[in-house]
Amino acid sequence: MEQKPWNEKQYLDPDFPFLLFDEKFTNYPFHWHKYLEIFHMVKGKLDISVNGKIYTVHKGDIVIVNSDLIHGYFNVSQDTRIIKFQFGTELFDQLLVDIRDSRNDSLIFNRKVLITKIQDEEVHKKLVKLIYELRYEYCNKIEGYRLAIKKILYDLTLLILREIPLKQNYIKTNNIVNPNFSALERAFSFIYKHYDDPEITLDNASDAAHLSKFYFSRFFRERTGMTYHTYLSRLRVNRVQELLCETNMAITEIAYNCGFTSLKTFNRIFKKYTGVSPSLFRGGESVNKEQKNHRQVKQ
Repeated sequence: MEQKPWNEKQYLDPDFPFLLFDEKFTNYPFHWHKYLEIFHMVKGKLDISVNGKIYTVHKGDIVIVNSDLIHGYFNVSQDTRIIKFQFGTELFDQLLVDIRDSRNDSLIFNRKVLITKIQDEEVHKKLVKLIYELRYEYCNKIEGYRLAIKKILYDLTLLILREIPLKQNYIKTNNIVNPNFSALERAFSFIYKHYDDPEITLDNASDAAHLSKFYFSRFFRERTGMTYHTYLSRLRVNRVQELLCETNMAITEIAYNCGFTSLKTFNRIFKKYTGVSPSLFRGGESVNKEQKNHRQVKQ
């Protein structure tokens, strides 16, 4: 059965639900999953939308994504590399009651999404150390490595519990009690299948989600942090980036194949979200220099 990118049903090993990736990273559309996800930005830059809030992640930053939070990766620079690990709460055995916040009964991994060296110097330093310890144990698989990984995850969780106060719980501000995953699945499915059609509209997407146009507009933005049109544009730009890197297709052909009807509009939107022109992105040269001079455009 084909995997739906918006609802990752990847099953971790039930005996040891833990995976770690140390790799080059690319764009990924909105999705959610039961396991927790934490990554350290080794190199590059990207935007991540988590539960309706967008964060720009730079080299060195750490991102914590709790289970069942809608999130997506956009504007991923070509040189981006991350260390990412995913794990299930089953690893904590009977201690689940100890890793919940008493005020809102959610896992403590909800307390803060983005942890930076500038804003969270001490916590950041300790988390980076633990992440690299996890990487060492997972990659080398020395006898007892599973016990070591479990111990490190306990240390990491205790660190979050004690050194990231509950009052910093940014996720709670959105207070999305019922994310309505069924409607989101229908909407994401429709957009994912038809993003290359220049004729798709907000009405089409709302019909696919089985919601009224006006409710869908508000609903979509609350849960993704983007309007329908912004997400469609970002998804198209993501696909353009992939084709620029993976094929020798002409830029004009790529633009039209990804749903753009005007080269002028295509160039403007591509530069708005990447900071560079399509030709510079494909060439690779001068990209970093131009991106440094590019100011982030507000939604």
